[in-house]
Amino acid sequence: MNQLIRRLGHSIQKRLLWAPRRLLYALNGYAELGGLKLPLHEFSKDSRALLLKGYYEQAEIAFVGKYIQPGAYVVELGASIGIISCHILKKSPLRLLSFEALGAWAQLARKTVGLNFENPPFELKEMAIGKVGQKEVQLAFDSHENLGGQVVEGPGKDKRPVVKVPAMSLAEVNEIYHVPPNAWIVMDIEGAEWDLVRNQAYALRRYEGDIVECRQVENESGRVKPRDILDEFQRCGFTLVECVEHYTHLVACLRRASG
Repeated sequence: MNQLIRRLGHSIQKRLLWAPRRLLYALNGYAELGGLKLPLHEFSKDSRALLLKGYYEQAEIAFVGKYIQPGAYVVELGASIGIISCHILKKSPLRLLSFEALGAWAQLARKTVGLNFENPPFELKEMAIGKVGQKEVQLAFDSHENLGGQVVEGPGKDKRPVVKVPAMSLAEVNEIYHVPPNAWIVMDIEGAEWDLVRNQAYALRRYEGDIVECRQVENESGRVKPRDILDEFQRCGFTLVECVEHYTHLVACLRRASG
């Protein structure tokens, strides 16, 4: 009986705490959470749950706050719904150039940024980062999630929706947008970081710092673990600054090695 009363009290307390947010949401179309105004009703159920519990990309957010300095030029690969974009913009960058391949997520990212900043130095391109010379990629994604998509050669065994999206290489990004050699890159590209670090390391080495989420990858050679991907970054000229485990993957901050 006492346990039931405690549960009921907790439920009532939770509803009372949320009442002001619900009212604000009804009036303005957004809720304030973690210092940001967010269109929560447009996010997926999974994303909302992670945001409300404070688990959404917490490692990336911490690294952005800790390592990116005001005035930095930042390239973001995999903007998703714009949460990390907003935290980067909080650091007052010279410019934030973001890429998101899925149009629905890109629209949400622009809306999220627009709710929090007026005329920010922010530009979002609806494109994927592909291989050198690749102008289009196939992207498999979960329509019920706001977690981006994975580049695939064809429809996967899991039968996820597959769409074709425009792409450009990181070298093209650097050249077209005149990325300076002291820029930072923030990437959460669902496993594509493995191909990027193996085949476009010369383009990555243009960046002074890198905040990257490393996910396990399955390819023709077998399973590539997050630690293997991180080791490849270090072989390609980056020094590991800090790394944390985040669920099934690693989030790391690296700096370009001197010399």
